[in-house]
Amino acid sequence: IDNCIEYIENKYKIYLALDNDEPGKNVTKELIRRFGTEKCFLVDFNDCKDANEYLVKYGKESLKNAVLNAKEIPIEGVSSVNDWKQEFEEYLVNGMQQGFITGIESFDRIFSTYTGQYIVVTGIPSSGKSDFVDQMILGYNKLYGWKTAFASPENKPNKIHAGKLIAKICGQWINKREQINTDWFKVASDIIDTNIKFIDLDGGFDLTTVLSKTRSLIFKYGIKVLVIDPYNKVRLKESVNKNINEYTADYLLAIDEFARKHDILIILVAHPRKPTMTE
Repeated sequence: IDNCIEYIENKYKIYLALDNDEPGKNVTKELIRRFGTEKCFLVDFNDCKDANEYLVKYGKESLKNAVLNAKEIPIEGVSSVNDWKQEFEEYLVNGMQQGFITGIESFDRIFSTYTGQYIVVTGIPSSGKSDFVDQMILGYNKLYGWKTAFASPENKPNKIHAGKLIAKICGQWINKREQINTDWFKVASDIIDTNIKFIDLDGGFDLTTVLSKTRSLIFKYGIKVLVIDPYNKVRLKESVNKNINEYTADYLLAIDEFARKHDILIILVAHPRKPTMTE
């Protein structure tokens, strides 16, 4: 997709005809997430694994009709039991399963999460909230291959943030030229370059623009996590004149809808003000 983005992005109808097995279904799901349900049509190979097997078994006319009769993706937000039959039966038999973990054993025993939602990370000032979130996203990348986009006024300039991330991967601060020339540093640098994107906006961070940029990153790179740090510096400008309750409701609704629509995890980092002596 990265190399063909200009060819793909202006198409209004995309036929997905991948293998009819678990890996093929997983890739189909990911392509739908990137391209959007409104553009994708699914080719059904019935009892066959792929197009070639279908061609051999049923002939070229049947294969042609399978493509011509490709099905639209079901309407978003509307489903019935059979649409999630496998997951439903799994839940009935085994109960709710653990979500995605970070690889931090002591933390994973008490917390796991899912995509399609947002979580809030907070704590007292200078307690390491941003550093902990960095550790979380590196864990998700190591365990699941998830890529992350940062909209993070807290961590500017980007070179300082990237240095912190590389230090976590390498287990030490990088401050000598001979370290930069090592193979392990080059591996860590490649991990950051491939899996982490930094969103920069002129004129301040606006939530609507950040989400639009993230949508492009999902399409092109398959971003799975968006970190907004701190959330109060990424404003929803269209609602700034509303009262605090209405503004917060609009903000969280936009975040929630985006996470569910694109099946990503959004991490909001909340930095409370420093307490006064009377508090």
